[in-house]
Amino acid sequence: VVSIKGNVRYPGDYPLESNMRVSDLVRASLDVLPATDMHYAILRRESNNRDHITLRPLSLNKVMSAVDEKANPLLHPRDQLIVLSLTDDRNEVISEYITELQLQARNGEPEPVVTISGNIKYAGDYPLGPNMRVSDLVSASLNLLPETDMQYALLQRIEADGTTTVLPVFLRAVLSAPGNASDIALRARDKLILFNKNTVRQWVIGEIVSDLKRQAKLGQPALVVSIDGRVKEAGAYPLTQGMRVSDIVLAAGGLEEAAYSMVAEITRFTVGQDSEFQTSHLTVNLGKAVAGDLSENTLLEPHDILTVKQIPDWLEQNTVSITGEVKFPGTYPIAKGETLAQLMIRAGGATDLGDSEAAFFSREALRDRELMARRQLVLDLEMDAALIQKDMANQVSQDPNSSGKANAALTSMQQVIDQIKESEAAGRLVIDLPNIVAQRSEDILLKNGDQLHIPQRIQEVGITGEVMSAASMLYSPSMTLEQYIEAAGGLTSQADTDRIYVIKSNGSIVAAESKASTLLNGRAATIDPGDVIMVPMDLEHVSELTRWTNISQISYQFAITAASIMALGIF
Repeated sequence: VVSIKGNVRYPGDYPLESNMRVSDLVRASLDVLPATDMHYAILRRESNNRDHITLRPLSLNKVMSAVDEKANPLLHPRDQLIVLSLTDDRNEVISEYITELQLQARNGEPEPVVTISGNIKYAGDYPLGPNMRVSDLVSASLNLLPETDMQYALLQRIEADGTTTVLPVFLRAVLSAPGNASDIALRARDKLILFNKNTVRQWVIGEIVSDLKRQAKLGQPALVVSIDGRVKEAGAYPLTQGMRVSDIVLAAGGLEEAAYSMVAEITRFTVGQDSEFQTSHLTVNLGKAVAGDLSENTLLEPHDILTVKQIPDWLEQNTVSITGEVKFPGTYPIAKGETLAQLMIRAGGATDLGDSEAAFFSREALRDRELMARRQLVLDLEMDAALIQKDMANQVSQDPNSSGKANAALTSMQQVIDQIKESEAAGRLVIDLPNIVAQRSEDILLKNGDQLHIPQRIQEVGITGEVMSAASMLYSPSMTLEQYIEAAGGLTSQADTDRIYVIKSNGSIVAAESKASTLLNGRAATIDPGDVIMVPMDLEHVSELTRWTNISQISYQFAITAASIMALGIF
């Protein structure tokens, strides 16, 4: 009796007739069904005493058109033909037969099974047939999936002594001419590993590299090389026989756009005659090496590291943004060394309604620095609050009537801390844009992420703090600082007249106690459109604790940023 199962019209057992071949069994089952894999079927055969089986791959196309023993073998008693479908998972069908092969393996007689993994339709274990090659295994697993790397695959082989050997496989050469020298003949327990061009391969290769490192010993270095720099997937790779610079570049998925092709560097580690560890550096023309020039395409040695450099001055999408009252607002790519004045020319300059004096220039690095300083301020202030609370507790114990004042002071202090925590860092750099554009001030080199905002021309002057009625007033060129304060109802009794200051529209700060004094840019303390007059509270009169003045200083710093942004009308 012989049998047939799988994708045929009438699977089952059939009587074995004289000189019956595989093709006769297929015809006896009234032929195969649609969607049958005509390139791969399996013939299972038992030995006479039924203690050993073999699995022989067959091509049904050749079976049905040939009469010779090799393509269309004669059947033996108990033979079974497994016909596979193109749509069903064939690993589920043949897994029971693979298990049979694995169970009959003995020491020195490994199971005749090979494995394929990676970017293939049906990855898994397959029986090793006579003269089976890489191309046969690919065909058995129903061919490659899209985006398979045709230039780099690996064949992992377990030798008789248990060590791992890795062979390179060039799928394009293998599949273009099956049976050629590139189409490696398979052995038992071989594993073919295929890669997708767009997925991470180091997860798989890392296991192989670990095996190679573990089996290294004195006089037999680990067959591992590495590649670093501007390649798609840097890392360690198996050193295969005859591996050159171009091969490890292919293994790493190829060069990135920013790779410098003129020069690459090989770092080589060797042990000298005196058993001293030595390091040397070799240079190669990477472009010529990848093109196959043997004079530059150096043979690699164990532990070599190929470093692929970056094109000098390569910048990836460095951009700045300019918003507000310019003719062409937007995001602009910038070149190395480009300046703010050049950006203004590219953006068409400020519109007639733009106020260049009030330009707001911000930078990410400054924003990060502000955040770090703010965190430290909060820590310092919370520590001061704890000390003040202790001092106030002693004061209240001596004067119970002061408890209300103490609680109010601590509440105010906590409000300041909360405000600092909730505020956002501006990262502002104070600039004098009109003089920069006119080349009367030093220009600013632009950096990636810089932002410039030019607000609409402002007609108001703000006054806030310890005045009777904080408000914004229409700018008048004839009015002085004192007149603006009087227009706001004058100072309150708690105003600190010695610390009145003006936040200019460009972000600079001018002390009001002397018209010639300034904190930042040497400008006189005149009042211009967009300025904000700040009148702080004289906190020394509110509390006898000297530590309370620290809160005043912190409040001023917080108010500077808030009032400046408010004056520009950005938020």
